[in-house]
Amino acid sequence: MNSLAQIHRIPRALEECIIIDVETTGLEPKNHRIIEVATLTVRDAQPINSQRWLLNPEDHISEFITDLTGITNAHVAKCPTFRSVAEEIMSVLNPAGEHGSDTGQAPILVGHNVAFDYSFLQHELLRNELHSPINDAHGSGREQLRAPYTPPLLCTAEIARTLIPRSAVGRYRLANVAAYFDAPHRPQHRADVDVWATFDVLCGLAAIAEGGPA
Repeated sequence: MNSLAQIHRIPRALEECIIIDVETTGLEPKNHRIIEVATLTVRDAQPINSQRWLLNPEDHISEFITDLTGITNAHVAKCPTFRSVAEEIMSVLNPAGEHGSDTGQAPILVGHNVAFDYSFLQHELLRNELHSPINDAHGSGREQLRAPYTPPLLCTAEIARTLIPRSAVGRYRLANVAAYFDAPHRPQHRADVDVWATFDVLCGLAAIAEGGPA
């Protein structure tokens, strides 16, 4: 993603976007699974709705991940799987594409290293071969693969690398950038808190962008 193009996308993102954060069983989307998803819907630069799903990954959560997130195998044992709540999640991420329709582009998807979150989401959709009911020209119900979810992406980590000197934050982790802005929400490797921290960071980056790079 081009950094300058990302910066120019900030005002449109603040008009309307979905901020996402996922926690996972590991770093490889092909081999690991999502254990927590949170979203924060933003319109007119204001957060209007937050959602969070704790998921059973149908896989083992390692001690390392438990130490990092506080999520244990016992916590998720009776939680829904991604497949069972996929329609609910996608109706938030892509309201225009709900039930397989293609009436408009999905809102900008914002995340800190958003490619990570987006890749895990896409692999879950593909892994489960999710279908959505549609009606053909004769009005009879049939199923087809869900239309591809391809929202515009905006990465707060990439923008931070352009607008904030490395000497001010060290590594461009969400926690470091949030601390740079003295954000009211501090990341905890929990999706529901981290989407709010990402919103704080997005607002801070917008303020810098309006005045020019630091």
